Amino acid sequence: MKAIRLFLVFFILTQTAHAQVSVQVNMANPPAWAPAHGARVQYYYLPEIDAYFDVHRERFIYYDKARWIRAKKLRKKINAYDFRKGKIVY
Repeated sequence: MKAIRLFLVFFILTQTAHAQVSVQVNMANPPAWAPAHGARVQYYYLPEIDAYFDVHRERFIYYDKARWIRAKKLRKKINAYDFRKGKIVY
């Protein structure tokens, strides 16, 4: 009888133990001004304004005053840049 109880406890424990694995992949969409046919990349280089755009973090990256800046918007002197007409390297 003891063996049957032990077997039942073991059976119940092994049947209720489940492992869950969750994998999340961030496939960010490119910005509206990026080429529609472009490959899925993390960075776009904008050579005319010497800046990068990080697609996943949605931040511009540019070098200013001896350091790299990550910002949601570009610095004021290049704010008027037209992304749809400018050259984009990916």
